[in-house]
Amino acid sequence: ALRAAPAHRRADMRMKPSRLDALRAALMKAEFRLEATQDLARVGDWEIERHSGRMRWSRELFRLFERPESLGVPDINEALSYYGPDSLERTRDLFWQAIDTAKRCSLEQEVVLPSGQLRHHVTVIVPVADAHGHVFRLYGTVQDVTERRRMEAERLEYLARLEKLSAHLVEIEERERRELASALHDRASPNLAALQILFSSLADALPAA
Repeated sequence: ALRAAPAHRRADMRMKPSRLDALRAALMKAEFRLEATQDLARVGDWEIERHSGRMRWSRELFRLFERPESLGVPDINEALSYYGPDSLERTRDLFWQAIDTAKRCSLEQEVVLPSGQLRHHVTVIVPVADAHGHVFRLYGTVQDVTERRRMEAERLEYLARLEKLSAHLVEIEERERRELASALHDRASPNLAALQILFSSLADALPAA
């Protein structure tokens, strides 16, 4: 006959489902927080297996590229087609740089979305290497910095206008200073001449010592 499991074993078996449920709940909570954070920061993440080319996209990355999740994750060539010519070339170079050097790198890219919008993304590429130093996977993050770029451009434009206005103000003050000096000179010259004549007359009127 089969021997019944000890009481402590039976208790552990009863606890396992609850622990598993707790772990699942914690994982779901962590995933929810991650998605909420990515949505607020407009940051998505991806992974690509070097040899198979298989990719994984986060939900926020689909939103950043205006790609319906129903279409699934694109292959590497389709993913690269979102970038403009200059950004495409630099992105390819940086991918190979990350693979060859196994070092983290980043770049800013121009992205043309299906809606026709031009957006600016900053991509960070983190290579994952095996024990021999061979890169077998790339992990990356993508952040939409379009609004930050717009605000920076507006700030620089404002500073340029301020500098131009300051230079114009200095020019006006210098012109007014010259005009005031000229007016004072014109007004003071006749008075100085009259005083000179007066002093000369007084000197002539004084008796000789």
